[in-house]
Amino acid sequence: MTSAPDPDLSFMSAFPAPTQEAWRAAVDKVLKGGDFEKRLVARTADGIRIEPLYAAASPPARPLRAQAGRWQVTARLDHPEPAEAQNLALADLEGGANALTIAFAGARAARGYGLVAENVAALDAALDGAMLDLIQLRLDPAPEGRVNALLLAALVEKRGLSPEVLSIDFGMDPIGAFASTGGLAASWAEVGRRLAATIRALKARGFNGPLTPGPGTRPGPARRRSWAMAWRAPSPICARWKPKAFRCRRRATRSPSRWLPTPTSS
Repeated sequence: MTSAPDPDLSFMSAFPAPTQEAWRAAVDKVLKGGDFEKRLVARTADGIRIEPLYAAASPPARPLRAQAGRWQVTARLDHPEPAEAQNLALADLEGGANALTIAFAGARAARGYGLVAENVAALDAALDGAMLDLIQLRLDPAPEGRVNALLLAALVEKRGLSPEVLSIDFGMDPIGAFASTGGLAASWAEVGRRLAATIRALKARGFNGPLTPGPGTRPGPARRRSWAMAWRAPSPICARWKPKAFRCRRRATRSPSRWLPTPTSS
């Protein structure tokens, strides 16, 4: 029961430190022979013992993000027209935002709107004036997520920026898209092949950041945090990337198994 005095109550050091034995002696004196268990010990409905006094607990470690730093103020870029999207994005950045989430047309989060950018020129127009090396970028998962990821990578190359100094979440999340829509544009095997090809293409352009910068992931050099969500979809690519002896186990879920088809390698 002995605990260190609170630094805000430094005068407490002038008194003897309390102990469990001293407290129990004082309690027994007050009880005058009464049953300690019956008078002071309680139990929950399921039989868990509740003591009348517990020792001071050590303060638990604060849960922190894997990458320390200030919070990001994120604005959405989801207007269909690149020129109007650019005006809104710059207004948000000038107003204090330091990150942009780009929702392309077709993304569930775009709610029927979304940026229409079918080529690098249109995306460049929507992000004109935005210093990509000074902000964070995230792509909302969309049916054409791999196309959008390569489009953004091409824009980075066009502007002559080094991927090493960028912070990009490419938002490739086929399982998330499957869960939200109930289907995919291709079979799981084809989705795995396309995803693997996209990863190789991005690596070829210099995007070598960690695949899953989620909780517990160590950040790469500088601000290199690209690739987020790519490997959150192991099911369609495990058979392609893992040894034949490896078996992809289905995660425990309350949802029907048909919603999480997990191929295994033979």
